[in-house]
Formats: sequence, C-alpha cells, structure tokens
Amino acid sequence: MTLVTEKFIANPYWRLLITTGFLGGFTTFSSYSYESLKLLEDTGVMAAFNNIAANLIIGLMATWVGIKAARVLF
Repeated sequence: MTLVTEKFIANPYWRLLITTGFLGGFTTFSSYSYESLKLLEDTGVMAAFNNIAANLIIGLMATWVGIKAARVLF
C-alpha cells in the first residue's frame, strides 16, 4: 500500500482504485489499520480514535442485526 500511495502512482483515482478497491478487498483489516494510522499521523489522536470507535461500534451493530435477521428469516 505504501509503495502505491507514496512511490509509484500519482493519479489519485488510480491510487484509490488500487489501494481501497483491489488491495482493500484482499486485506480489509490491513486497510482499516492503515487508514487509522494515516489519520493519526495526518490529523491527530481524536480523528484516529473516532475512526476506530466508529468502525468497532458500527461493525458490532451490523453483525448483531445480521444475526437477528438470519434468525428471523431462517
């Protein structure tokens, strides 16, 4: 990811496609970790903390809703 974003590809659209679309599909947690660290570096602790907390809370809620829906439907 670092090679694509910092060394090789200058066009932001291609960077987004490759890093989020292609690499992110294979390494979802790595993308989440990378984005959290970039927020920490670029904007500070609160932005990184908010990103981590929101991902955790929304992810758990979505899982809970999915489990409930599956139990109701099946």
